[in-house]
Amino acid sequence: MNEAAATKNIFIVDDHPVFRHGLSALVGAESDLEVVGDATSLDDAKEKLQSVKPDAVVVDLALGDSSGLELVRHIAAKELGIPTLVVSMHDEALFADRALRTGAAGYLMKSSSPDILLDGIRKVASGEQVVSANLSAAWTKGGADPVGKGEDPIARLSTREMEVFELMGRGLRTREISKQLSISVKTVETHQSNTKQKLGLTNATQLLRAALAWQNGIRLDPTHPGNREVQQDGA
Repeated sequence: MNEAAATKNIFIVDDHPVFRHGLSALVGAESDLEVVGDATSLDDAKEKLQSVKPDAVVVDLALGDSSGLELVRHIAAKELGIPTLVVSMHDEALFADRALRTGAAGYLMKSSSPDILLDGIRKVASGEQVVSANLSAAWTKGGADPVGKGEDPIARLSTREMEVFELMGRGLRTREISKQLSISVKTVETHQSNTKQKLGLTNATQLLRAALAWQNGIRLDPTHPGNREVQQDGA
Protein backbone atom coordinates (compact mmCIF):
# COMPACT_ATOMS: atom_id res chain seq x y z
CA MET A 1 0.00 0.00 0.00
CA ASN A 2 1.46 3.39 -0.95
CA GLU A 3 1.56 6.41 1.36
CA ALA A 4 -1.29 8.22 -0.44
CA ALA A 5 -3.60 5.23 -0.07
CA ALA A 6 -2.78 4.99 3.65
CA THR A 7 -3.50 8.65 4.39
CA LYS A 8 -6.41 9.20 6.79
CA ASN A 9 -8.64 12.21 6.17
CA ILE A 10 -9.61 14.14 9.30
CA PHE A 11 -12.37 16.71 9.86
CA ILE A 12 -12.10 19.02 12.89
CA VAL A 13 -15.03 20.67 14.69
CA ASP A 14 -14.16 23.24 17.36
CA ASP A 15 -15.39 26.77 18.04
CA HIS A 16 -12.10 27.90 19.59
CA PRO A 17 -9.88 29.19 16.74
CA VAL A 18 -6.59 28.75 18.60
CA PHE A 19 -7.21 25.08 19.38
CA ARG A 20 -8.80 24.39 15.97
CA HIS A 21 -5.92 25.94 14.03
CA GLY A 22 -3.33 24.39 16.33
CA LEU A 23 -4.80 20.91 15.96
CA SER A 24 -5.08 21.38 12.19
CA ALA A 25 -1.40 22.29 12.02
CA LEU A 26 -0.46 19.34 14.25
CA VAL A 27 -2.45 16.85 12.16
CA GLY A 28 -1.39 18.38 8.84
CA ALA A 29 2.28 17.95 9.70
CA GLU A 30 1.87 14.16 9.80
CA SER A 31 2.56 12.28 6.56
CA ASP A 32 -0.26 9.78 7.15
CA LEU A 33 -2.92 12.31 8.16
CA GLU A 34 -4.63 15.11 6.25
CA VAL A 35 -7.16 17.72 7.39
CA VAL A 36 -9.92 17.82 4.77
CA GLY A 37 -12.08 20.44 6.45
CA ASP A 38 -13.19 22.07 9.65
CA ALA A 39 -16.26 23.64 11.20
CA THR A 40 -16.99 26.01 14.04
CA SER A 41 -20.53 25.02 14.94
CA LEU A 42 -22.99 22.13 14.91
CA ASP A 43 -24.89 23.43 11.88
CA ASP A 44 -21.67 24.23 10.02
CA ALA A 45 -20.41 20.69 10.61
CA LYS A 46 -23.69 19.07 9.53
CA GLU A 47 -23.69 21.04 6.27
CA LYS A 48 -20.06 20.35 5.39
CA LEU A 49 -20.28 16.66 6.22
CA GLN A 50 -22.92 16.28 3.52
CA SER A 51 -20.19 16.68 0.90
CA VAL A 52 -17.10 15.51 2.80
CA LYS A 53 -16.72 12.01 4.20
CA PRO A 54 -13.57 11.90 6.29
CA ASP A 55 -12.09 8.86 7.99
CA ALA A 56 -12.68 10.50 11.38
CA VAL A 57 -14.22 13.61 12.94
CA VAL A 58 -12.57 15.27 15.93
CA VAL A 59 -15.21 17.28 17.82
CA ASP A 60 -15.12 19.44 20.94
CA LEU A 61 -17.66 18.55 23.61
CA ALA A 62 -18.46 22.23 24.24
CA LEU A 63 -19.44 23.53 20.82
CA GLY A 64 -20.67 27.10 20.93
CA ASP A 65 -24.23 27.10 22.23
CA SER A 66 -24.64 23.38 21.55
CA SER A 67 -22.98 20.11 22.53
CA GLY A 68 -20.56 18.05 20.51
CA LEU A 69 -22.61 15.04 21.56
CA GLU A 70 -25.37 16.37 19.30
CA LEU A 71 -23.02 15.99 16.32
CA VAL A 72 -22.05 12.50 17.47
CA ARG A 73 -25.74 11.64 17.72
CA HIS A 74 -26.43 13.17 14.29
CA ILE A 75 -23.67 11.17 12.60
CA ALA A 76 -24.94 7.97 14.20
CA ALA A 77 -28.59 8.69 13.34
CA LYS A 78 -27.79 9.48 9.70
CA GLU A 79 -25.66 6.32 9.50
CA LEU A 80 -22.81 8.28 7.96
CA GLY A 81 -20.32 5.67 9.08
CA ILE A 82 -17.80 8.24 10.32
CA PRO A 83 -16.07 7.52 13.66
CA THR A 84 -15.87 10.46 16.05
CA LEU A 85 -13.27 11.39 18.64
CA VAL A 86 -14.57 13.78 21.29
CA VAL A 87 -11.97 16.11 22.83
CA SER A 88 -12.73 18.34 25.79
CA MET A 89 -11.49 20.30 28.77
CA HIS A 90 -14.16 18.56 30.86
CA ASP A 91 -13.37 15.68 33.18
CA GLU A 92 -13.14 12.38 31.31
CA ALA A 93 -14.42 10.55 34.39
CA LEU A 94 -17.75 12.32 33.89
CA PHE A 95 -18.03 12.47 30.12
CA ALA A 96 -16.09 9.67 28.41
CA ASP A 97 -18.72 7.03 29.12
CA ARG A 98 -21.50 9.42 28.05
CA ALA A 99 -19.70 10.13 24.78
CA LEU A 100 -19.11 6.47 23.99
CA ARG A 101 -22.72 5.56 24.83
CA THR A 102 -23.88 8.33 22.49
CA GLY A 103 -21.87 6.77 19.66
CA ALA A 104 -18.38 8.30 19.83
CA ALA A 105 -15.39 6.06 19.17
CA GLY A 106 -13.20 7.84 21.66
CA TYR A 107 -12.75 10.57 24.26
CA LEU A 108 -9.57 12.46 25.16
CA MET A 109 -8.82 15.54 27.21
CA LYS A 110 -7.56 18.66 25.42
CA SER A 111 -4.71 18.68 27.91
CA SER A 112 -3.39 15.40 26.47
CA SER A 113 0.05 15.52 24.89
CA PRO A 114 0.28 15.98 21.09
CA ASP A 115 1.51 12.40 20.73
CA ILE A 116 -1.52 11.05 22.61
CA LEU A 117 -3.94 13.15 20.54
CA LEU A 118 -2.35 12.05 17.27
CA ASP A 119 -2.33 8.42 18.35
CA GLY A 120 -5.98 8.71 19.35
CA ILE A 121 -6.92 10.23 16.01
CA ARG A 122 -5.11 7.47 14.13
CA LYS A 123 -6.78 4.74 16.16
CA VAL A 124 -10.28 6.19 15.80
CA ALA A 125 -9.76 6.66 12.04
CA SER A 126 -8.73 2.99 11.88
CA GLY A 127 -11.84 1.78 13.66
CA GLU A 128 -10.49 1.46 17.20
CA GLN A 129 -11.96 2.80 20.45
CA VAL A 130 -9.89 5.30 22.43
CA VAL A 131 -9.83 6.61 26.01
CA SER A 132 -6.88 7.66 28.15
CA ALA A 133 -4.67 5.03 29.78
CA ASN A 134 -5.75 6.23 33.25
CA LEU A 135 -9.45 5.94 32.47
CA SER A 136 -9.02 2.57 30.78
CA ALA A 137 -7.24 1.24 33.85
CA ALA A 138 -9.96 2.62 36.13
CA TRP A 139 -12.69 0.95 34.09
CA THR A 140 -10.74 -2.32 34.09
CA LYS A 141 -10.61 -2.18 37.89
CA GLY A 142 -14.37 -1.75 38.06
CA GLY A 143 -14.91 1.98 37.80
CA ALA A 144 -12.42 3.31 40.36
CA ASP A 145 -12.13 7.09 40.30
CA PRO A 146 -9.07 7.77 38.08
CA VAL A 147 -8.67 11.37 39.22
CA GLY A 148 -9.01 10.72 42.91
CA LYS A 149 -11.65 13.34 43.63
CA GLY A 150 -14.43 11.17 44.95
CA GLU A 151 -17.97 11.21 43.61
CA ASP A 152 -18.87 14.42 41.83
CA PRO A 153 -22.62 15.18 42.05
CA ILE A 154 -22.54 16.03 38.33
CA ALA A 155 -21.92 12.33 37.65
CA ARG A 156 -25.46 11.60 38.87
CA LEU A 157 -26.99 13.43 35.92
CA SER A 158 -28.29 11.63 32.86
CA THR A 159 -26.81 12.55 29.48
CA ARG A 160 -29.76 14.80 28.61
CA GLU A 161 -29.76 16.42 32.04
CA MET A 162 -26.05 17.10 31.57
CA GLU A 163 -26.68 18.68 28.18
CA VAL A 164 -29.36 20.98 29.62
CA PHE A 165 -27.10 21.85 32.56
CA GLU A 166 -24.19 22.63 30.25
CA LEU A 167 -26.28 24.86 27.98
CA MET A 168 -27.53 26.73 31.04
CA GLY A 169 -23.91 27.31 31.95
CA ARG A 170 -23.36 28.90 28.55
CA GLY A 171 -26.14 31.39 29.23
CA LEU A 172 -29.01 29.88 27.23
CA ARG A 173 -32.56 30.40 28.49
CA THR A 174 -35.09 27.59 28.79
CA ARG A 175 -36.74 28.29 25.41
CA GLU A 176 -33.36 28.53 23.72
CA ILE A 177 -32.32 25.18 25.21
CA SER A 178 -35.63 23.71 24.04
CA LYS A 179 -34.93 24.82 20.49
CA GLN A 180 -31.28 23.77 20.56
CA LEU A 181 -32.02 20.23 21.76
CA SER A 182 -35.30 19.88 19.82
CA ILE A 183 -37.29 19.08 22.96
CA SER A 184 -40.26 20.82 24.55
CA VAL A 185 -39.94 23.60 27.12
CA LYS A 186 -41.73 21.35 29.60
CA THR A 187 -39.15 18.61 29.05
CA VAL A 188 -36.33 21.09 29.65
CA GLU A 189 -38.00 22.20 32.87
CA THR A 190 -38.35 18.56 33.96
CA HIS A 191 -34.63 17.99 33.38
CA GLN A 192 -33.85 21.15 35.35
CA SER A 193 -36.04 20.01 38.23
CA ASN A 194 -34.40 16.57 38.27
CA THR A 195 -30.96 18.18 38.17
CA LYS A 196 -31.76 20.42 41.15
CA GLN A 197 -32.78 17.38 43.15
CA LYS A 198 -29.71 15.34 42.21
CA LEU A 199 -27.36 18.22 43.03
CA GLY A 200 -29.07 19.00 46.30
CA LEU A 201 -30.13 22.50 45.21
CA THR A 202 -33.34 24.20 46.28
CA ASN A 203 -34.17 26.78 43.61
CA ALA A 204 -33.57 27.93 40.04
CA THR A 205 -31.08 30.61 41.10
CA GLN A 206 -28.84 28.04 42.77
CA LEU A 207 -29.10 25.79 39.72
CA LEU A 208 -28.09 28.58 37.35
CA ARG A 209 -25.22 29.60 39.61
CA ALA A 210 -23.98 26.00 39.73
CA ALA A 211 -24.22 25.67 35.94
CA LEU A 212 -22.27 28.89 35.37
CA ALA A 213 -19.63 27.90 37.92
CA TRP A 214 -19.19 24.42 36.49
CA GLN A 215 -18.88 25.78 32.96
CA ASN A 216 -16.01 27.92 34.22
CA GLY A 217 -14.05 24.99 35.60
CA ILE A 218 -15.52 24.73 39.10
CA ARG A 219 -16.97 21.53 40.50
CA LEU A 220 -19.45 20.90 43.29
CA ASP A 221 -18.11 19.65 46.60
CA PRO A 222 -20.37 16.71 47.61
CA THR A 223 -19.08 16.80 51.21
CA HIS A 224 -20.15 20.37 51.95
CA PRO A 225 -23.71 21.35 52.97
CA GLY A 226 -25.39 23.10 50.07
CA ASN A 227 -22.87 21.67 47.60
CA ARG A 228 -20.54 24.64 47.68
CA GLU A 229 -18.25 24.89 44.68
CA VAL A 230 -14.53 24.14 44.68
CA GLN A 231 -11.92 24.42 41.93
CA GLN A 232 -11.73 21.31 39.73
CA ASP A 233 -7.98 21.13 40.20
CA GLY A 234 -8.49 20.94 43.95
CA ALA A 235 -7.11 24.43 44.62
